[in-house]
Amino acid sequence: ADLSHLPLLEEKPRRAVNQMGEFLVHAHLGNCVKRDRTHPAYGDQHPVFGIPEGENDVPEIREFLAGLMDVAFLEEGGEKMLSFEVKPFGTQTTAEIVGISKERLDRAWQLL
Repeated sequence: ADLSHLPLLEEKPRRAVNQMGEFLVHAHLGNCVKRDRTHPAYGDQHPVFGIPEGENDVPEIREFLAGLMDVAFLEEGGEKMLSFEVKPFGTQTTAEIVGISKERLDRAWQLL
């Protein structure tokens, strides 16, 4: 399951994850740009969370995590994997986008 793909497919995070259920073994936390076709990160390019043109941020991460919890994806001791799939654009550094991604994930966890 890839959070960045869900807006592109007109899917809601929690509902989509619940439909995937037992088939999930790997989940990505990512963002996308859908509304601005001229943006360099348009489509499935995995920009960092929080950009104004992006579709996913803390509320969508929270809903994705809630869905993963619904289907017991995040249970301890399992062999399932949750990872970020984001990349730098322009002058962004890897350290910068990792820091932003971790901060957004922490904020989403606090809302669960």
